[in-house]
Amino acid sequence: MMGSINIAVPTMMTSLRADVTQIQWVLTAFMIARTVVMPTLSWLGGLLGAVAVTLPEGESRQGRGLDLLGLVTMTTFVVSLLLAVSQARLYGWDSTYIVTLLAIAAANLLAFIWAELTCDEPLVSLQVFTNGQFVLGALANFFESFTNFAMNFILALFLQQALGFGAAHAGEIMLPAACIWGLTSLGTGHLADRIEGRWLIVLGSLSQAIVLYLFLCVNPWSTAWAVSWLLILRSLTRAFIQSPILTVTMATLPDHQARLGAGMRGLLNSLGGTFGIAFAGIVLQERLTVHTYLLGENQHLASFEHAQLGERIREVLQHAGEEITLLPVQVEATFNRWLVQEATTLAYHDMFLLTAALVLLTAVPVLWLRQRRLH
Repeated sequence: MMGSINIAVPTMMTSLRADVTQIQWVLTAFMIARTVVMPTLSWLGGLLGAVAVTLPEGESRQGRGLDLLGLVTMTTFVVSLLLAVSQARLYGWDSTYIVTLLAIAAANLLAFIWAELTCDEPLVSLQVFTNGQFVLGALANFFESFTNFAMNFILALFLQQALGFGAAHAGEIMLPAACIWGLTSLGTGHLADRIEGRWLIVLGSLSQAIVLYLFLCVNPWSTAWAVSWLLILRSLTRAFIQSPILTVTMATLPDHQARLGAGMRGLLNSLGGTFGIAFAGIVLQERLTVHTYLLGENQHLASFEHAQLGERIREVLQHAGEEITLLPVQVEATFNRWLVQEATTLAYHDMFLLTAALVLLTAVPVLWLRQRRLH
């Protein structure tokens, strides 16, 4: 579902006249809703009964209460923090509005931790965080989800905004990579049972960082096949990260905490994806603004290169039979289109480089993990 939304984002930006910072809330809102609902599933299961059809008649359902305080404080913390980070560029970090949002986020985070530690039936059990090894695995999970969702969001925009592919064509280019990831992730999951998973994660992180660096070579003249192969390589490297992280993280917990750990891992993955999409939208818009300004400044300097390019454009338009009196306007319009395309490409290249660096963070926590199950 997220892939379909990602592909539709550029079209929504055009229809709604929204920039990247604004449109990322379409995905972020979905991720927040998913994150909030996830911890309530066990409560809903006890209330409604994920085996009512198979239980003997007359069997009573569990009457577990809902940790409403935990739910409200967690939701308020996530929304307030994302609002502050996404709007700081407009208002400034020292503005009253942003400082108030950060204060609300901090207060609700502390309230959430207090509620979960004191509640008899907490929304999220925090006792697994007393295990230092699980904390390291949780950090790796968060970073992996953060970079994965951020990159998926960036790639969908890059294919259409910078490279000029249509939505359908962009989906076709991304489809083989999705299929490859689904197949290889099964294999690496089994491989992690035989080879120490942390070394697979390190290998996957290093190789994915290299693949993301290779995306710097992609430009509007790159072929669809070249882009598709890079996407496939990214899927192959990602498979060496995601499945082994699950194996390594769960192996840090004793058997009686495995269920709690799985739930916490799912929540952290969802939070990582939520913040990853928001981060990608905010930083990408900032880089677009910077590169558009810098290229605009250079254009107004009427440098020798721009003069040559202008003359070349004028010759092409003349050979195409355009009216001479309209040539200055058409040359200017062509320059503006070039500026936007060039600024867009450079901004995405910055994001690929930054994401490559963040991918390496995934491997850092797992270096201290010991792959063994406690009993």
